[in-house]
Amino acid sequence: MIATPGDTVEIREGRVLVNDQLPTEDYILEKTRSEYPKSTVPEGRIFVMGDNRNNSEDSRFADVGFVPYDLIKGKAILVFWPISRIRHSDGGKHDALCIMERQRSARRAEKGL
Repeated sequence: MIATPGDTVEIREGRVLVNDQLPTEDYILEKTRSEYPKSTVPEGRIFVMGDNRNNSEDSRFADVGFVPYDLIKGKAILVFWPISRIRHSDGGKHDALCIMERQRSARRAEKGL
């Protein structure tokens, strides 16, 4: 998962930009070959990219696109890459659905809801 609702995503000159910033992705070994126009992730969806980006089909492609929440299955229990940082997951603090719910709550709070 690269971006959640309200985030912008763009791929320009081999670099992935999320909200106009380069995310820390020390596991990516080469520049991304494709370009992707700046787009905003809609409510109820996420933007996904594989770690082997030049050989994966992900949200950049029309047949995948922004992934709806209801297609997210399961929960991460183990982080195994990079191997030097293998560990159990953090109990959900970084799971896609938890992140999205925190962002949704923050937006509601900003609007006074």
